[in-house]
Amino acid sequence: MGKILVPVDFSINCYNAFRYGMRLAEATGREVLVAHYFRSSLGNENTGSQSDYQSVAVEKIRQFVLPVNHLRDFDYEDFSVATKIFFESRPASNVAAAIRSRAEQEDIDIVVMGTKSSAAVHEKWLGSVSIRVSAVCDRPVFLIPPKVDFTPMKRIVVANTSLVAEPYALWQIKGLAELYSSKVYFVHVSRPETDGDLRFIPWQLMRELHDGEPAVGYNYTVAEVNDEDISQGLLTYVAEIHADVLVMVNDTKSADQKIIHETLTQDLALRANLPIVVLHTESGREERINNISTYGRFREV
Repeated sequence: MGKILVPVDFSINCYNAFRYGMRLAEATGREVLVAHYFRSSLGNENTGSQSDYQSVAVEKIRQFVLPVNHLRDFDYEDFSVATKIFFESRPASNVAAAIRSRAEQEDIDIVVMGTKSSAAVHEKWLGSVSIRVSAVCDRPVFLIPPKVDFTPMKRIVVANTSLVAEPYALWQIKGLAELYSSKVYFVHVSRPETDGDLRFIPWQLMRELHDGEPAVGYNYTVAEVNDEDISQGLLTYVAEIHADVLVMVNDTKSADQKIIHETLTQDLALRANLPIVVLHTESGREERINNISTYGRFREV
């Protein structure tokens, strides 16, 4: 059983991401690791002062997630005692790199992060760091806007690009869909004025959905909308069908894709009022897919 990693910077929005992570853990039978990474020019070296701060930070994390009213104007809640919570704090010269490194260890399956930080300026890293982590981390990354509650993911909108047809991406989407017997909407945003006569025809996606082994076992539809603003086109569709989550697929190996992903994801993160799930395509993952009898990193395996 893997863990859900929830990095925190002690902001209210970060606590909301923790709440979401706990509900996701309850739904998938996972444990939760709450971690704080503090900036240090010494990186991971353990000096006396850093060791002292780590101890203090771990206790601060415990108090942060427990139902103790030390943050004003925010309601804490109790969670299932069956969900185990672990705590850790480490120095890092680069917070995003430290989160990625921890997330890619074997015990971590999923990362959950807030999209905006309400922490003091000297602690404020959550917003920009979450976008960078989602661009480079090979684990599914849930980006949680402020005040968004966990709801069963019954309607899943997937931003449809050529990357979505990659086997590893479809495998993860299937895992999400099977959690709640969801319907998946593969949505492509066309820009008539910018793209002209060029059209995105998802033949590869449709072939993978119909002929892939094993074949998909969930309800889905493929749609196209016209909007010069890709983010707005996706969010308008999300609102029309009352979607519960928006999924994006990123290629961690491509520098160009990384830039495009960060720009689009940041724009969506600032404007969305639902969770954004960032999945990834990666070479060499087919072996892992074939070795798992139950579809999905999202299910207990």
